[in-house]
Amino acid sequence: MTVNGENLGSLGDLRRSGRRPGVPLFLAGGVNKLTFTATSDRLVLDRLLVGPGTGALRSTVHPAEEGVVTGTAHVTGAQRLATGGKAVDGIGGGAANALTLTVTAARTGRHALTVRYSNGEQAPATHYNPDPVCRHADLSVNGQPARRVLFPTTFHFNAFCDLTVPVTLDEGPNTLTFTADAPPNRDGTRPHPDQHRSAHAPVIDRVTVTPVA
Repeated sequence: MTVNGENLGSLGDLRRSGRRPGVPLFLAGGVNKLTFTATSDRLVLDRLLVGPGTGALRSTVHPAEEGVVTGTAHVTGAQRLATGGKAVDGIGGGAANALTLTVTAARTGRHALTVRYSNGEQAPATHYNPDPVCRHADLSVNGQPARRVLFPTTFHFNAFCDLTVPVTLDEGPNTLTFTADAPPNRDGTRPHPDQHRSAHAPVIDRVTVTPVA
């Protein structure tokens, strides 16, 4: 069984590990893709019933302002719709401008990292052609090579959305580091001449960590 490309293993093992009927799974808001591959010719699949969680998957919430900020990254109260009225801005424009959060996992394995963020950046344009910019963050887990994550526009820096990223966490404390820098143009070296690629991460409000299954 896979959910959104994440291999969760045998459906029978997932059923046996649960204390209640059904399989506890993390599903993102919107469209999710579930794939079942039979390991024998005895599988008969009738239908799927999807409902609210029963509390079997315990989430932990980590406000961004509780992390460590370096360089130009800073805690701001400019976004009143952020949780508690505080968020972290100024991430990016170089690896030195970063946000680092420490999160704790109950066990080693795949987890859903849900980032609440805002991105109101637009490229220079006329009023006939507003050009929203997809900001990005280079996310490193426990010092491993960073993965680039794209954050679509929310059209205003006080409008927040959620984006979920699958990550592997170790049992116990883990460090998450968010940085960003301007992606180069097609030649691989120079920045885009019209500033259509952002050098900054979005404004980060909070990070929620949930086991995927």
